[in-house]
Amino acid sequence: MTSRLNYLTALAEKRAWDVDRLVDEAEENLNKARVLHQMGSANGALEFIGKATGLVDGRQHQATSTPVTQIIINLAPGVEMPSQIVDGESREIPEGDES
Repeated sequence: MTSRLNYLTALAEKRAWDVDRLVDEAEENLNKARVLHQMGSANGALEFIGKATGLVDGRQHQATSTPVTQIIINLAPGVEMPSQIVDGESREIPEGDES
């Protein structure tokens, strides 16, 4: 009976999964995916590694940024291309109007 219990205990330990083993397996998948240029699978492995190690919490994060309201470009002297960007489009500035 003791040998059977020892066998089952050893088998359970052999098959035990922990974070280290999960990350090792995911890293192996990551390397294989990179070799095969399967970037979606590689990214999935990276995401899993991040979650398993606690580096990524799995929530979607929105980047916050300040909206760009004005861009000023100074051209080199002698360049004659006055224009103004309005709503993402370029339009010529009439002579004498540098606003």
